[in-house]
Amino acid sequence: KLSRTGHELRYFHHTRLIMTPNDVTDAPFEPSSLAIIHSARREILQAFIQQHEDHRTEQMGEDLGGGLIVVGPERIPDEIIAALEQAGIPTLFVQKTDYDGTGFTMIERVLGYTHKHHRVDIPRILRTCSHVDASIDLDAIIS
Repeated sequence: KLSRTGHELRYFHHTRLIMTPNDVTDAPFEPSSLAIIHSARREILQAFIQQHEDHRTEQMGEDLGGGLIVVGPERIPDEIIAALEQAGIPTLFVQKTDYDGTGFTMIERVLGYTHKHHRVDIPRILRTCSHVDASIDLDAIIS
């Protein structure tokens, strides 16, 4: 993790793979969006940060609730890390060296960062409980 370790429970409703700056300017991020961006695309990272800052200004301090997964061989420059921290954007950096040939190392990092349930998402929690109840014989496991 690069920044905003206080957002472990942030919940994302949208996921976007961002390839070009036009992907940001043509379709601004919705609240609670998780963006996946290549580490070499500094202009996209800066546009993402700028959109979060603009939203906070326009909405009188309200956070856009976004997050980033930055993937690639290059480390993110310190000034961009500082800007992400200043904007309050939780960010996970996954280096190319984290890929072990199977994808498990990278998946473990991503799953450790993105939570599948949020404590206020009661319908999703109930669906999960129903699925577990129907799929697993807990009495057999306990005995």
